[in-house]
Amino acid sequence: MTDSADQLAIAIRQIVKESVDAALRAQVQPRISPSEPTKSIDDSTGRLLYSFKEIQSKLNIGRSTLYQLLDDGQLPSVRIGRRRLVTAAAVTEYVKGLA
Repeated sequence: MTDSADQLAIAIRQIVKESVDAALRAQVQPRISPSEPTKSIDDSTGRLLYSFKEIQSKLNIGRSTLYQLLDDGQLPSVRIGRRRLVTAAAVTEYVKGLA
């Protein structure tokens, strides 16, 4: 390789590295407040995430009602891999809002 080709390769590597670093910094990081503990819908288990079937059972609602709550934004969900799950805190907030 010539000097100019080496310099070009170094410059390209630097640009790619800076772009990747910027993209990683721009990702949204979840923020958990240490002063506010996460509440569970079932304090005995201490679990933080529940499947849709578990939420249906705990809230005693049907599948259509659950999906309507999710679509309306009344009950937020999170995606982990291919699964959608509901946080215990989201269910607790939803139930508090019913009263």
